[in-house]
Amino acid sequence: METINDIKYEWTDYFVTRKTNVKKLWKPKLDELISRIEDLKGKELENYLNLLCEAYFDYTLEIPILHPTIWSKILIQWENNISTLDVKNLIWIYKASTYKDVYKIFNFEPDQILENALELEPHNKEVKELLYLYKLDTLYFALHELPTGLVIDKEVCIRDIKECELMIKENKEFSNLRTRFNLDFEYYKNLFYAWQKYKLKNIEEDFYEWVRHK
Repeated sequence: METINDIKYEWTDYFVTRKTNVKKLWKPKLDELISRIEDLKGKELENYLNLLCEAYFDYTLEIPILHPTIWSKILIQWENNISTLDVKNLIWIYKASTYKDVYKIFNFEPDQILENALELEPHNKEVKELLYLYKLDTLYFALHELPTGLVIDKEVCIRDIKECELMIKENKEFSNLRTRFNLDFEYYKNLFYAWQKYKLKNIEEDFYEWVRHK
């Protein structure tokens, strides 16, 4: 059975030639690899696709995961095993939740994929961290149109704030986690409650000026 190291070795020539951006150099290498994938069957194919996912999602190797041949086979594999997917596969599916046709198989919100993973492994730290960061992203989205208004219902924001607080209580290091905008939970929580106070008092001063000086 192949391992992740075998994948790294097999794909090295493709990685090297792809960086040249010269199609006549990298395309034949990719075609060879795709041809090999097309020849795999059964457990060999299942194992190889799992290794490609591991290489791409966990090791961030530049596997062309969305190549039609590769991606269609991964989607078929996920769909065929939908009731028995393990936590590792659910994490990959979460990371791919915006990719082509994933929504056709998993017709629910990305955070539900993580909740399902936690049902399988309640103490999985990686899943908890991904869920926490997802909630931070949700708060960002809810607040990003201020001072025009919230994009998501107030009750959803309050729920996510309370859940983040509970997650920090259980995992103190989560308080140091930040969104892609380098902002942490306290920033979003304080901004949300400042907005509620600002609206309640009908303050006429510019919202962000008021926040800066209050």
